[in-house]
Amino acid sequence: KETAEFGRSTSWCLNCKAVNQRDRMGGYRRGPRGRNRQLPKHSGLRRCLACDGVFPYDSFNKGPKGYRLSRCRPCMKKWRDTIRDEVIAAYGGKCTCCGESERAFLAIDHVNNDGAAHRRAAPWAARGGLPEWLKSRGFPPGFQILCYNCNVAKYRLGTCPHQASVHPTLPS
Repeated sequence: KETAEFGRSTSWCLNCKAVNQRDRMGGYRRGPRGRNRQLPKHSGLRRCLACDGVFPYDSFNKGPKGYRLSRCRPCMKKWRDTIRDEVIAAYGGKCTCCGESERAFLAIDHVNNDGAAHRRAAPWAARGGLPEWLKSRGFPPGFQILCYNCNVAKYRLGTCPHQASVHPTLPS
């Protein structure tokens, strides 16, 4: 029961406050795998919250402020690959120039050749965060999927040789 009411805040006795918090939160607060299951830091081991495996502390990547992430490196790679596959599927799943569909050969390309300016404006892109950014923004226009050959040819020659063969220029 309420013990006092001051403006918008309400004071509760300790027992009622605990019951109210449990009811609002849907039970006791727990982590993704139940109560805190991390191992003591001095043990040199850490539990991955994705695969529930126990690994040495050094097998977890460092976050931006120096702390260790909660997923082991293999789980992080799997997560990044999943996001990259979603981005590739959202932009057509194959090279827009030559039609190559082998995932290992595909790259994300800026349509207007403004990738360098985009990376300068967003430093996360230099660390490989472009697929996460595209997914969080709902796959905005201005990007396409090219195979590495077409992507490098577009950079060096200004256009892909496949595009030149589709629209040949006739000598006059």
